[in-house]
Amino acid sequence: MVSRITVLIFLTLALSGCSNSTEPSLDGWNQLPDAIISGGVPKDGIPAINNPIWDTAAEGDWLNNDFLVVGVVIDGQAFAYPHKMMDQHEIANEPTSTTPYTVSFCPLTGSSIVFKSTIGGGVKTFGVSGLLMQNNLIMFDRQTDSNWPQLRLQADRGSLINTQLELIEHTEIEWGAWKDLHPGTFIMNRNSGGRAPSAYDAIFYNGYRVPEKEPLFPMNFNDTRLLPKIRVLGVFAGGGTKAYPMFSFDGGRAVINDQISGVPIAVFGDPDSRMMRAFFTEVDGQTLTFKLMAGTETGSLSKVKFIDDETGSTWNIEGKAISGSLSGEKLSQSKSYVAYWFAWSAFNRDTELWEG
Repeated sequence: MVSRITVLIFLTLALSGCSNSTEPSLDGWNQLPDAIISGGVPKDGIPAINNPIWDTAAEGDWLNNDFLVVGVVIDGQAFAYPHKMMDQHEIANEPTSTTPYTVSFCPLTGSSIVFKSTIGGGVKTFGVSGLLMQNNLIMFDRQTDSNWPQLRLQADRGSLINTQLELIEHTEIEWGAWKDLHPGTFIMNRNSGGRAPSAYDAIFYNGYRVPEKEPLFPMNFNDTRLLPKIRVLGVFAGGGTKAYPMFSFDGGRAVINDQISGVPIAVFGDPDSRMMRAFFTEVDGQTLTFKLMAGTETGSLSKVKFIDDETGSTWNIEGKAISGSLSGEKLSQSKSYVAYWFAWSAFNRDTELWEG
């Protein structure tokens, strides 16, 4: 049987290699069973990482500054999970952290989420089931063997069915920009996954990421408003959803002031670092409207400033007020994640789309 990773290394030659996979049992699933297929690898065929080893930012010089990482701050400490490693592992568990959490990344849907792994009264560790829903990673927890489609944000099969994941704020961003924002960050050591460091020199999924390319496996839903592999920031607010394409910021750093189901939000974006973050904009009962401060359109991401029209306070790109009457305030980040359009729209079929 051809593995999913092998298929994608030789995408143009070997797509048919996955056609031999055995169809999974659809018993006991919460919904969308017609969208569940085998991804061509067995359970744990893609090995999750447990308790990663950490390096300093300086020791992470093996990773090019323009490569993407999943950045997260836990109890004041910044951590970076390189896409180049997550491509081959998809899940990293941190069960012994002061705040136990799990990072998951699905290369097929271009989506990452970070969530608290204390669930149902105990810490859960997650693995790759080998199953896919709408091309998206289905995780399983080792304690109950419940199944968790990543972008459903909940268990859809097993004793924890309908249990919701509690997301942790995270950022998809280029490594150089993450270091700029968080000089004290740690980066996952290449020995964390039990493979030789040289295993991560290869670039997987590169041809697959082309915006007009179709998903690897058939879908039962297709929203043609955007090309399938356009990266969007999908945002949840007020019971509604909205997608913000990365190309919305092709003109340069900017902020989008918007509303979702009547809830005011702001999306800060920087095309050079491929970063988008969405925040709720109500502070102390007042809705703020933001604009980019003149003189910070280019240069270091840590020097970017936004100004709110209502108080004149200045804010950094991570939503913290650094001067003015609101100095010290922090905008709440909305529930959101980055994914390919085909995946976001399949899991959020009533989504709005920002069109400028």
